[in-house]
Amino acid sequence: MLTREAAQPEPEPEDTADDPARRYSISGRVLAPGGVPVAGVKVVARPSSGSRDKRTHETRSGESGDYEFGGLLQGEYNVRTAATANFAATGGLFRAGTQSADLLLRGNQTVLISGRVTDAAGLPLAEVEVKPSSKDGVTVWTDVGGNYRTQFPSMAPGTSLSVLFRLDGYLEERAYVNQNDVGPTGKARLDVQLMSLEGTVKVSGVLRGSDSALLAGELVQLNSPSLNNRYRETSAADGTFLFAAVEPGGDYRLTIHPRSRYESYYQQPIDVQSPSVSLTVTLKPLKTGRLTGRMVDADGSAIPEFSMALKSNRSQSAYVDVTSDRDGYFRVEHTPAGNLMFSTRSRPQLNVSGITLEPGGAADATLVLDWGDNELQGRVRDNSRRPVSGASVQLSGRHVGGGIQSSSLRRTTTDADGNFRFSELGPGMHAISVRMNGFESADRAIDVGRHSGSVDLVLTRLSE
Repeated sequence: MLTREAAQPEPEPEDTADDPARRYSISGRVLAPGGVPVAGVKVVARPSSGSRDKRTHETRSGESGDYEFGGLLQGEYNVRTAATANFAATGGLFRAGTQSADLLLRGNQTVLISGRVTDAAGLPLAEVEVKPSSKDGVTVWTDVGGNYRTQFPSMAPGTSLSVLFRLDGYLEERAYVNQNDVGPTGKARLDVQLMSLEGTVKVSGVLRGSDSALLAGELVQLNSPSLNNRYRETSAADGTFLFAAVEPGGDYRLTIHPRSRYESYYQQPIDVQSPSVSLTVTLKPLKTGRLTGRMVDADGSAIPEFSMALKSNRSQSAYVDVTSDRDGYFRVEHTPAGNLMFSTRSRPQLNVSGITLEPGGAADATLVLDWGDNELQGRVRDNSRRPVSGASVQLSGRHVGGGIQSSSLRRTTTDADGNFRFSELGPGMHAISVRMNGFESADRAIDVGRHSGSVDLVLTRLSE
């Protein structure tokens, strides 16, 4: 636990929602694969929940793919493109003030999924319902050989496709296809094995708090690493939960991450054998303490009005939103005790760890964040000095001090001229890394804030 005297935060700032000087903007580029700018794409920005801004903002990308939303309030916005005839919708969560919120488009690729459904003995199962999760997916049934073929109209970047397999007398199975499973032709194979309900075990239980209160609406998970099985149910109004058909096994683990005021719960190993298993779960109350501190950059300058999500290792679901005041100070009176982690929900990805808070105790911490007014521009070329478009550029930073570790991660893509840009950077050393198919990777360290001019990075083409 940190023991230095807690800093006293300044009074809360008054509401500045109508002060034009306190308005922010979000800007970036809309790029197609290869870093080609795309004009005329509709871009929508919606404030995240809890924001004072209740408006939806719309614009279109310009001739160079650029877009901008002005007059925004402090907070986070979900920025997305609208789907077009050639591109699927894409987007991300960005903080107001971000000037490099690039949106990378992906083509509207139809994904064809095929495979075979069998029982535990490897025999084909006919008439199995194969239902894609997407409302535009095509539901089909397996033939006498257990074979099926279905399709999704598109697959958004960074997502996975879910397919449900159902047949009377067998346990339902949900399987997933991610982008790595899809080949260049848009095809993926998904073979599934269904387990007969005969010989399965009923696992039931009741969920209570330490005060004997029955806990409803909590997610209860049961999984076996050796069998690669995972079951999920939600506790009922009377606190009961039921897994109606579980494959027998001796290494099951019960996991519950309560939504509030209780610690996460783990029980293992659980021997699941016929005919049934009954469990009683009592959750411990989530103890708290007081946390104060300040958000600063690597030079010690205050970072005002910056929001992060705070959680404890003792509760994976209970988050506390923490926002610094105009001088960078913050105070959280009821912080979940344990090993604490701060993280951003929006881009860029910032994380802080290494803070311990004892139950009923107090701690004060200085969070060194990679956030500021600096920017880094550069260009990627090959060894013939020609621009490399569509290259993946990653910028990361790290700071360690007083037992507290801070990290940052930003990503972008080079445009048609090989250019890239990162904004809202804090001072200090950063590592930049460039990756592109067909080239050797390039890595470089750079001191942001003390470097002037553009960064020129050269990729060497791999020998064929």
